[in-house]
Amino acid sequence: MNYLIKLNAMKLIINTFFSSKFKLLIVLLVISCATHAQSGSGFTNNLRIGGSLGLGFGDGFFTANLAPSVIYDINNYWSVGTGLSGSYTSFDDARAYTIGGSALAFFRPISNLRLSSEFEQLYVNFKRELDGSTFERNYTYPALFLGIGYTTGNLTAGVKYDVLFDEDDSIYSSALVPFISVYF
Repeated sequence: MNYLIKLNAMKLIINTFFSSKFKLLIVLLVISCATHAQSGSGFTNNLRIGGSLGLGFGDGFFTANLAPSVIYDINNYWSVGTGLSGSYTSFDDARAYTIGGSALAFFRPISNLRLSSEFEQLYVNFKRELDGSTFERNYTYPALFLGIGYTTGNLTAGVKYDVLFDEDDSIYSSALVPFISVYF
């Protein structure tokens, strides 16, 4: 029992820390973008809009995900941005809805290789029907992805790894998540 109390306290501290850092990062990004935009250096020419869309089907399983984002190309190698995400998942007698935001950073050491880091903070609503009663849980879940992808034109396909992966709370079935993203 004491172990569970310590574990829950640790999760609360981590969630609070990352939530505060995430908010600070978004504020600093907005201030930086606004300052850069006022300098008249073609700020909007370096903005790209895109994201990813996901659908999954299986035996008694369905998932849909929409994750639009905006990135700013600092130079030919570095990009930073922010995004939103929402998803719906159903399997057997359970349903989950998520909504959240993310902070993104991309590094392109060569033209076809993209290294990425993404901090994602999600609000999760999970419902499950068990023996005629409903179990519902609402919580926040942080994810810190480190990824690698192959880029051709506007399309990037790759894999990212959640270093904060928690098997009990994650909306992902594995810490390793494949992705395809498009930016224009």
